[in-house]
Amino acid sequence: MCKRVLFRWSMVLILLFTWVRPPVPAQMAPAEPWWDDAWPYRVPVTVSGSGVAQVSLNFTALFAALGLNGALLDVRSLRVVPVIDNMPGAPLPHAETYSRVLHNAEVTTGWSTNDLGTVTRDTARFTQGSASVRTIVTNTVGGYGYPGVELRPTALTDWRPYEVFIYDIWPEVNASALDQAPDLYWFKLYNTTGCPNSAITQGAPALALDRWNAVSVSLKPFHTCTTPNFSAITRLEFHTRDDVDGDVSGPNGLWDDGDVWRAWWDNLRLVDQDGGGVIKWQANGDTTHYTIYFDTLAHEGHPQPVLATLGAATLTGSAGGPEAGGYYHGITGASTGTLALWSAPPTEKILRTQVAPAVSAPLRVAAARGESEPFQLVVRAPATTSLAVTVSDFSREGALILAAAVTLHRVDYVTLTRLSDAWGRLGEWPDPLMPVAPGATVAFPADSNQPLWFTIHVPRDAAPGLYHGTVTVGAATAPVELEVWDFALSQEIHLASEWGFGWSQVVERYKGTVGGSVQPCYWNLVDALYEDFAAHRLTPKGVGWPAGLNYPGGVEYDCNGGLDPDAWGAWDFHTLAQQYLVGGALENATGFPTFLIRGPASNWPPDSRPSSFCSVSRGTDPPGSAAYNAKWFQYWNSVNHYLETTGDYAARGYYHIVNEPQTLADYDIVAYLAQQTKAAAPHVRLMVSEQVEAGIYANASYPGAKIDIWLPTISNYEVNAAHNRQEEHGEEVWWYFLYGDRPPLPNPTVIDRPGIEARITPWLAWLERVDGLLYYATTDWSPDPWAQPWINDGNALPGNGDGFLFYPPPDGTVAFDACNPQSNRLVTSLRWELLREGMEDYELLWLVNGGARPEIGETNPADVLAQDLIASRTLFSRVPTDLYTVRAALAAQLTGPTASKRAVPGAFPAGGTFAYHLVYEAGATAHTVLISDTVPAAASVLGASSSRAPAPEVTGQRVTWEAPVAAHERVTVTISAQSTTAGIIVNTAVFSGTKHLAATGEALAAVTQIYLPVVLREK
Repeated sequence: MCKRVLFRWSMVLILLFTWVRPPVPAQMAPAEPWWDDAWPYRVPVTVSGSGVAQVSLNFTALFAALGLNGALLDVRSLRVVPVIDNMPGAPLPHAETYSRVLHNAEVTTGWSTNDLGTVTRDTARFTQGSASVRTIVTNTVGGYGYPGVELRPTALTDWRPYEVFIYDIWPEVNASALDQAPDLYWFKLYNTTGCPNSAITQGAPALALDRWNAVSVSLKPFHTCTTPNFSAITRLEFHTRDDVDGDVSGPNGLWDDGDVWRAWWDNLRLVDQDGGGVIKWQANGDTTHYTIYFDTLAHEGHPQPVLATLGAATLTGSAGGPEAGGYYHGITGASTGTLALWSAPPTEKILRTQVAPAVSAPLRVAAARGESEPFQLVVRAPATTSLAVTVSDFSREGALILAAAVTLHRVDYVTLTRLSDAWGRLGEWPDPLMPVAPGATVAFPADSNQPLWFTIHVPRDAAPGLYHGTVTVGAATAPVELEVWDFALSQEIHLASEWGFGWSQVVERYKGTVGGSVQPCYWNLVDALYEDFAAHRLTPKGVGWPAGLNYPGGVEYDCNGGLDPDAWGAWDFHTLAQQYLVGGALENATGFPTFLIRGPASNWPPDSRPSSFCSVSRGTDPPGSAAYNAKWFQYWNSVNHYLETTGDYAARGYYHIVNEPQTLADYDIVAYLAQQTKAAAPHVRLMVSEQVEAGIYANASYPGAKIDIWLPTISNYEVNAAHNRQEEHGEEVWWYFLYGDRPPLPNPTVIDRPGIEARITPWLAWLERVDGLLYYATTDWSPDPWAQPWINDGNALPGNGDGFLFYPPPDGTVAFDACNPQSNRLVTSLRWELLREGMEDYELLWLVNGGARPEIGETNPADVLAQDLIASRTLFSRVPTDLYTVRAALAAQLTGPTASKRAVPGAFPAGGTFAYHLVYEAGATAHTVLISDTVPAAASVLGASSSRAPAPEVTGQRVTWEAPVAAHERVTVTISAQSTTAGIIVNTAVFSGTKHLAATGEALAAVTQIYLPVVLREK
């Protein structure tokens, strides 16, 4: 696969905006193909003559015309493409004047460090001109607190005209600071007005170490401020977060004393996307039609453009109106009537106002057997209407995937009144996914996009190949192609997780209980809820609900060491574990990989254990009263005995002992509980929600504390410390997510983040060797998230979507009857569904790695492909086509070609004639194959033919055939031969395509007919 060079990510901001009159519609031939599907927007330009041509485009107006009010330009995505005979050519080098130099880094004027550090001019490493500014910052004992680099601009202090700040940076750190990478620094602007604070701090940019990074910073909005006034910028600060006092309060993952950060800075510029800038290129006089392609900051990841140095323009182009296309497209073969039907990648969150694309392409979905893969169909009706939506069966050469294997959700919208960060926008934002029954009607608003979310659940026994189906919306139809890859995902879940879920609340809302009383079909509902988690490969908190392996809970316990987990019939832990933990009641038949035995009694560490247990008061913790401890650890000894003697429960279960210890005294509590619990229950795994800390595992007061699962937030994750505990001590490290996990780190739980963040999180866990994911709540429905998606209204920290990934049922189409399967469907979210897709992608990586977990310090074949998409924990391509290109490459590793060779007949008289049939079937990707066969001297070649052109070449005993083959194409080469002697004629053919294959056939020249086997081997 051709590697796409990754560059930066940045921020999309799409705010409600004053209407801008759209430009004149484009006069572009409809048959003109899109130059590159990775670019979604373009504008046609007409130029006559030879010389330096230019065109001035107001990108703010263009985005408004495209229905993307408030979107920001990724200036590095600009491309100038000539069009000859209605066909696009290669992009031309260009120059642009939308970006203006703030500091060219040729001199060090204005630069300083605010702690121990240096600023120098470097002529060896730069991106433009002849030099860059090199800075070194060393964190010192009792230092500044926020050591870093400052720039005080002397020109361009009025930033009001500009929407984006861009620059180039090459970062390096010393070995002890690797834990801080790639979240290196925060960015702050001073002397701002129009926002709550005069100095606003924004998350750092996405970076990879030891390379040039092209950074973009959103200025409108800036952080969470929608109305910044940057009329007199006095100072820019790029500062680290120093753990000055060395205690454990607040987040860790901070810079320690002695950590060193080196950075090279160049080409600092401000971008004014609507201020009269121009794009220039060299016109040759023969071409009059050019197209300007561009993209938004939400889709950073395009390769850097080729820029040119050009003089004054002599030609001025005439621009038409903008068009959408690329990874947005209409559907080839669709019959739409009065509707507009178009497709968007599932990672894209579609605004109500986005225009329909101007070009069409086949709507194709690719998935493995046993995989659930979505596609997104956007419908726009000219007037308010309600239409039935149906899906046909998918068929292929007699094979069928029934329509019942497809589920449908309507994408709904919530109104955002605050921004979580600079990625967001105010107003309607897509997130809820409302289940729609097969054949039900869907309401379509007038002149407004209504996305539909289809999920194809590919059966595990589906035949591989290309299937065809149809979606019908009213009288409109759209064909859908489904490519089923020739392998199946494992039924097991290989990335552990825990997702908080309000079981009692949900069961009550879905009428499994009324006032807490069990209703008919209660277990139908509970089964459906567990099945939803299992189908998403996400593990709920409380796998043993409604009981559990705790006391009081799903066990009988006499407070004297007698524990019986099989004493409550259908409600006890043993029965429920067989159904859901082992998976007897689940379609995957393997259950969940982990389960929470017990969690902290309180989020305050001193109350992590209940105040009383078995009627004995705890006292101060630690150490707690002697009588309490005797009862408490006796109970854990009983749990240990049960786990030790019951299958693999010990390997799956864990006890979350303390949540977020904040002080050294809290660390003593963790160490005490870990030490004493392990002594009483050595087979009980222990979790603490904290980054790896020596103050716990090497605690002076309670030595020998053993933590089995460390649980830092992604912000506090320290890679070196984590990998050391995983490699040297056999411990696990998980990530959990909170509202405080802000850019540049991805956060799959925030509504107004790009969809790629939820899907990419399991990929990052693979590359970082993280063992699990955790989120504290998915059903916080107070207040109602439909009306108030910012649920913690009195707190300035949480973001939109904090605390819920499911929505309460808004109407009577679900949650009306627990006996009806359609009633038991959860109202999910785009975030939840994209997490499922990421979890399935993780299983792809697992298969490519030979069905094994990734090892720390060892690069595996799956890593190599994943790194085409991901450069660091923060820096990954946000271009949707990149993700699907890498998915296809992973699949190609598992669906390589097959080859066979046989002799017909397999036995014949000496001197008789026979034929070798060489059959080659391509894998998932098109390629060129070379088939080569040298027939042994015991048979002479009479001739050769093939199932299609070209004809094979015959040179003596050697037959060769070389040609391009399409994905899944089957070709046959037939060699006619005559035996010259009696005996077994062993012949091997070699097939060289995406894999090197050899197939051996044996023919017997004798009187008796004997058929010998064909052997296929892979080199």
